[in-house]
Formats: sequence, structure tokens, C-alpha cells
Amino acid sequence: MNLEEIIISIVTKELRLKDGIVTLDSRFVDDLGTDSLDVVEIIVAIEDTINKHLPDKIYDNIHTVQDLVDEVKKIV
Repeated sequence: MNLEEIIISIVTKELRLKDGIVTLDSRFVDDLGTDSLDVVEIIVAIEDTINKHLPDKIYDNIHTVQDLVDEVKKIV
């Protein structure tokens, strides 16, 4: 699995969605209906998976799944 697939899988699992709903273009609030707690839980799950801490400042830059992938790529 590449990083994009891993993050899509984590987002899908954390939000309890069916496979195929989450794409890189999915917007967290508008398309997936997330709130700030959901995003925190997703980021914690990603941190656990990659064994690295993501800086708090990334929360301001994440609007889509692709944004999240891009921020994680800066860390790994």
C-alpha cells in the first residue's frame, strides 16, 4: 500500500464509511461531514500508523484528504 491508500483506509475506518467513498479529493467537512474531533482522531490514527508525531499547525492546512496526504509526506 502506498501512503495515499493508507491514509484513505484510515479515514474510511475512522469515519466508519464504506470502501470507495473516500477519495483524495474528498473534503473533510463538506463531503465527509467531519468535525474537528473526527480530524483529531484521524490524525492520531495516522501518527500511530507511521510512528511519527504530526505538528499541530497542520490542522489549519487540511481541508481535503489530499491536503492530509501532502502534510504527512512532509514528515515521513
